[in-house]
Amino acid sequence: MREILVIILVFMLTLLVGCQVEDEQSQNKETVQEQDAEILGANNITISLGDEFNPLEGVTAKDDTRNLTDELGVQGEVNTEVPGTYVLTYQVMGTNDKLVTESRTVIVESQSPIISVEEPKVTLFLGSDFDLLTGVTVEDDYDTYLKAIVKDDDGFNKDKVGTYIILYEVTDSEGHTSQSTRTITVEDADTVSK
Repeated sequence: MREILVIILVFMLTLLVGCQVEDEQSQNKETVQEQDAEILGANNITISLGDEFNPLEGVTAKDDTRNLTDELGVQGEVNTEVPGTYVLTYQVMGTNDKLVTESRTVIVESQSPIISVEEPKVTLFLGSDFDLLTGVTVEDDYDTYLKAIVKDDDGFNKDKVGTYIILYEVTDSEGHTSQSTRTITVEDADTVSK
């Protein structure tokens, strides 16, 4: 009786192991079929405002047997003249008529504005009027209306002899901030002429 039970037990274990191996082989075949195509090179990227951008440049598609790059499609647009985040979706049909997609984020970023100070060093005589923003201009690759502000006037006093370092600042619509300085020296005309 024991021998029969041992034989039945060995038979059942053999069936279970055989079914498990067959099931794993079946799963592996399904996995290979599901991975029949892939899209390569659709990496996220940051570009500068105004740069040329071709969404298909450097992006390829393939399956196990052929190059599918010519069949690659892309949905979405990137406006390189407007800062922002854009999402492109690449798609290609694989050999098993399975649509494969890949998303790519493209960030168009403006550069920091540039503050130009026409006269970075100015000497004034005591009591002379001077507008701290005279000769201060801003250039930006996107925002055209920007003006610098006096962030710190270092206690500038036209009626007090001394050297003052004026700090200018500007922030564009993307949050990029730039700074520049100007040194103003206030002198007593009587002291200079002696």
